[in-house]
Amino acid sequence: MTASPPTTSEASRITITGGGLTAEVNTHGAQLMRLDWQGQPLLWPGDPAGWADRAPLLFPVIGLSHNGEIRVDGRAFPMPQHGFARHRPFVTTAVSQDTCTLALASGPDTEVHYPFPFRLEVTYGFAASGLRIAATIHNPGRERLPASFGFHPGFRWPLEPDLPKTAYRITLEDDRSIATTHPVQGRIGPERGEIALPGGVLPLHEGLFVPSGLFLLAPKSRRIRYDAEGGRLALVIEHENCRDVMLWMRPGFDFLCIEPWHGMPDPVDFAGDFRDKPGLAHIQPGESLTVAITIRIEG
Repeated sequence: MTASPPTTSEASRITITGGGLTAEVNTHGAQLMRLDWQGQPLLWPGDPAGWADRAPLLFPVIGLSHNGEIRVDGRAFPMPQHGFARHRPFVTTAVSQDTCTLALASGPDTEVHYPFPFRLEVTYGFAASGLRIAATIHNPGRERLPASFGFHPGFRWPLEPDLPKTAYRITLEDDRSIATTHPVQGRIGPERGEIALPGGVLPLHEGLFVPSGLFLLAPKSRRIRYDAEGGRLALVIEHENCRDVMLWMRPGFDFLCIEPWHGMPDPVDFAGDFRDKPGLAHIQPGESLTVAITIRIEG
């Protein structure tokens, strides 16, 4: 049987398949819009009443910036929450049955927000291990490039509709406790906590996310398992070159975002030059940085 070629819908969406998974990527923002396992949807479908996105890519900032702007050499540049990449059209540079690559380059429209030359390439590809999403930030300029990058996929909670949400858990197999904080209006405050993880397990309930998301600070585990006791299906998210992980949902809605980040929102007391912001990557001229996640299915 001959495999069907990848397709692009009228809304500029690219469909790729591999290993029982089907993914649909929107060229606007290079956002993953659908991920199905043997016909079962895994990704939150979006709801403007709760959260309209599915899996936006966060670049060149994560979260909110002080006064909604970054400052570089004394000048202020307006910066949307989570950056501008998710609002920009990407160019498709490669596509096949099981992979696609999309790119965004700096230009006059990005320099209004971010006065640095860059090229961002995002590749979605299937392998035996699952769907890998790799983002590479290139610095074509003459000065170091300060940037953050974050993944923000929202999965259905519960994954299996016949199970209660309270049956679900996150497992960080290499951690027995984790330092945490909660964002303060989209920024990082000074409060720190510690959560015990017996057997590496964090039971999920909506109370964890009041008043906001739960930011996991520097977990040892590079592998996050999301499943339910007695469930038939588990998601495993493996991340590369991401120091921290945000867990976020909106109480009353059936999604859970598992967000590996290279970087963090502005601290509440930070209002300095963008280059001095804590947690940034600093990419030297002519060099690049790759961050990635792989989403796998386990029974």
